[in-house]
Amino acid sequence: MHLSAPRWVRLFPAVAVALVASAAAPSLSRPPAAASGGTATVSDASRHAFGRAVANLRRSQWPLVRSGKELFVRRWAEPPLGPLHNAGSCSDCHFLDGRGEPSGTIPVLLRLSIPGPDGAPLPEPRYGVQLQDRAVGGARAEGTVILDWQEVRGRYPDGARYTLRRPRWRVDRLAQGPLHPGTRLSPRIPPSLVGLGLLEAVAVADLPAGRRPPGRFGWKGAATSVQDQVQRAMAEDLGLTELDGDEPRRLTTYVRLLAVPARRGVDRPEVRRGETLFRRAGCAGCHLPELRTAPEASFPELAGQTIRPYTDLLLHDLGSDLADIRLNGRPDRAPSSRLWRTAPLWGLGLQKTVTGTVALLHDGRARSAEEAILWHGGEARTARSRFRSLPAVDRGALLRFLDSL
Repeated sequence: MHLSAPRWVRLFPAVAVALVASAAAPSLSRPPAAASGGTATVSDASRHAFGRAVANLRRSQWPLVRSGKELFVRRWAEPPLGPLHNAGSCSDCHFLDGRGEPSGTIPVLLRLSIPGPDGAPLPEPRYGVQLQDRAVGGARAEGTVILDWQEVRGRYPDGARYTLRRPRWRVDRLAQGPLHPGTRLSPRIPPSLVGLGLLEAVAVADLPAGRRPPGRFGWKGAATSVQDQVQRAMAEDLGLTELDGDEPRRLTTYVRLLAVPARRGVDRPEVRRGETLFRRAGCAGCHLPELRTAPEASFPELAGQTIRPYTDLLLHDLGSDLADIRLNGRPDRAPSSRLWRTAPLWGLGLQKTVTGTVALLHDGRARSAEEAILWHGGEARTARSRFRSLPAVDRGALLRFLDSL
């Protein structure tokens, strides 16, 4: 492949500069707490903050990262783009490596399953594991996902009011007949990509002991590695077939080496007080402030780093309000429907800067960190109650802390 002036550089010159500059520039002096990704952390609070390569990237890796970026922004044609798919490129769902589109909207895909004999989920008989709402080559899309919102009003103990929004999902224009009556619907927005290589490099032995195995990637922790996550997205979201054998490797390398942006304002008194309140509320029980990557990793840039992702990489029961839903719109009763991987919080305060909007939790219902906290239930119910009971000034400090991540 000729890499001297690839098309993605012409279309995304600022991103090309960001990739090279992040690798070429020395690490800036910053407080240890601000270095969320260890020596791989980059100092960028711009709209390109999620698209930089790790700060300690070896020069020998630059061509591979650039070629991976080209694949990331490529708009695929058929073939290898499958006749049924959800997106035509990685950047359709991860514009500027975030979780949105240029319009500021958040794309959503719909996972499908039915209960198996032992309770484990099985693919929906007609439509498989995911509803494909786009088609090419004369094919017909499998269906259309329709979303309506219902306002949910609440009040803090101190009298302050808030408004949440509850999603109402339905499917129309089904091409192959109705869904199985026992179908479970699980809407998903694109997950964050920053720091995935660092999270992959954390040794299993260094994760908290729990009842469930580590759920590294995906909202349900289904993918065990960055390569697994990338290949699933290529097959299920893009419908890609017959790829060059080297293309998945290059794309995986690019995603593995996306950097984490440094925290901002870590020494401000309100931010420091907010972090103390975050811990006191019990949020840090799942959103672990610190992990350590193993001495051996897929790339030496990722090895032996002290990272601050605010996740334990495990699955937790977050209650019926966040459970998968049935066709009648009611929460699914299967225990697995309530389980979600603890989302990393690094980069949280830059999401609106990069994508133009804020959409948190697996289905994007939360328009702020505050709303996300208020939706937490199940194992997080006590932490949510402690947050609700805080005076307004303390709630504000905790939210300022989250905005610094």
